[in-house]
Amino acid sequence: MNIFRPIDLGILLTGVITTFLLLFILSSFHVDGWWNILAVLPGAVAVVLVIPIPNYHNVLVCIGEIINFYSNNRNYKWRGWCAVYESEREKAITKQTTR
Repeated sequence: MNIFRPIDLGILLTGVITTFLLLFILSSFHVDGWWNILAVLPGAVAVVLVIPIPNYHNVLVCIGEIINFYSNNRNYKWRGWCAVYESEREKAITKQTTR
């Protein structure tokens, strides 16, 4: 099964419960229009965050990976296209010594 992690279910349930509470409270005041759209917004955001997407678990994990990528220090050592790597040097040395 494992489609949703516990944190995903918590976010989804919190958003849906908040939406139902807001709709219930706002319906008792007989408001309409933009207030109803604002009341549905927490549930809609929660559903969008836990929707599964390809190559990631869900949108929440994808956002976390993007933040992780841009916030961590990365040190890339470019050797260039003409660099001879250590393993290639070792292979060349072992070929010469075995002859």
